[in-house]
Amino acid sequence: MQLNATQAALVKLGMAAGQTAYALNNGGGLKVGMPLAYIDDYTTAGQPGAGPLALEIPSGYVVRAIYKDYEKGTDIFLAYDPQSKTFVIGAGGTNGLPADRPDTAEDLIRMGVRQTRDAFGVYDTGAGGRTTGLDKDIAAILAENNLSASQATFVIGGQSLGGGIVKQLGAVLV
Repeated sequence: MQLNATQAALVKLGMAAGQTAYALNNGGGLKVGMPLAYIDDYTTAGQPGAGPLALEIPSGYVVRAIYKDYEKGTDIFLAYDPQSKTFVIGAGGTNGLPADRPDTAEDLIRMGVRQTRDAFGVYDTGAGGRTTGLDKDIAAILAENNLSASQATFVIGGQSLGGGIVKQLGAVLV
């Protein structure tokens, strides 16, 4: 199947979201309320053949929520661009053993099910506020912008084992 330019841009945006979400797994990078910017995954930079991806995130997206659970390794963010009416959801993968034992266990043993379920729970946004979960956050943003879900575009990307999480997120959100 040949992608048109718009479809290719959405695929690249999903890839950039997954890579950027991985920064959450490594201690930072995103804050609620800040513009969403691409952060490359440099954890394998010293490995043979490794190199940065030539990706970017268009301007206009703002990080609206971060869903992070250190015990289970959940690293998911939600961003929105009101001009394009596009939501971006990114899920980080795992650093593997021994560095990231909780995340590795969740990803490999449970295939990210608890991380996906946790994205619909209550999290501290890291900015002193609270969020009620991905589904309610999306509903609130849609209401703020007087939109229905069918009027918005949703891009979901996951890095490494975060790919399993985004498949589940997509199924739940549909």
